Amino acid sequence: MIAACFFDMGETLAIARFNKRAFYNLLFNFLHKRGYRVRRYKLLHSIRRAKEYVYDVRRRQEEISLYAFVDILLNDLGIIPDAHILDSIRELYLSCYSMKLLSGAKLVLQYLKQKRNLKLAIVSNSMSGWPKRLLKKAKIDHLFDLILISGEVGVRKPSPLIFRIAMNLLDLLPEEILFIGDSLTEDVRGAINVGMRVIWIAKNRKSGACYNYPTKIVTRVYKASNILEIPTLIEKIELCIV
Repeated sequence: MIAACFFDMGETLAIARFNKRAFYNLLFNFLHKRGYRVRRYKLLHSIRRAKEYVYDVRRRQEEISLYAFVDILLNDLGIIPDAHILDSIRELYLSCYSMKLLSGAKLVLQYLKQKRNLKLAIVSNSMSGWPKRLLKKAKIDHLFDLILISGEVGVRKPSPLIFRIAMNLLDLLPEEILFIGDSLTEDVRGAINVGMRVIWIAKNRKSGACYNYPTKIVTRVYKASNILEIPTLIEKIELCIV
């Protein structure tokens, strides 16, 4: 029996886009107003170096926090930041996101929580933590028993560790969990490799079909074209389990 639904965030429940140019300009102006005469080319170079560090970390399926990213960036510029500067730049960074819930996401989450009485969790790859900000803004953060962000735990999907952290925090077994996400690499492969069932949000594909995903752990994966199909599909999955 399904006791919980774990959700990916980006492209599953929401859309988020980061404006790199806006962040560059805001950071440049912020530093100059505080007396740091940083040249534009040097700032751009330091941002790139900090991003390269992030990419290297992510190749190991690990994650750093936004604070760590900002600290690396500023140190490359020769600036030793205090807590106020770190907080301010973190806010600048988050302000450069445009984000919104996908149509129907709120209704589906309310149904699963209030009508089906399922535990709900977010397991999201994010250095910045934008999912928490959006959920709070949309006034649905209270629907979740857990919001787990990779930048806060130091590991990212598809690493089995982040899935196990979420399971342990909610005292759940993998067979009790249905993971819902759009990425075959991060969500589908990651979740089934720890024994969870999965709904793959496969946009522009046929929905509703069950098939065996070719990994060492043979687990059912179910396809849906959008979030609105989730409630009906859960009923079908429970019939398959029985």
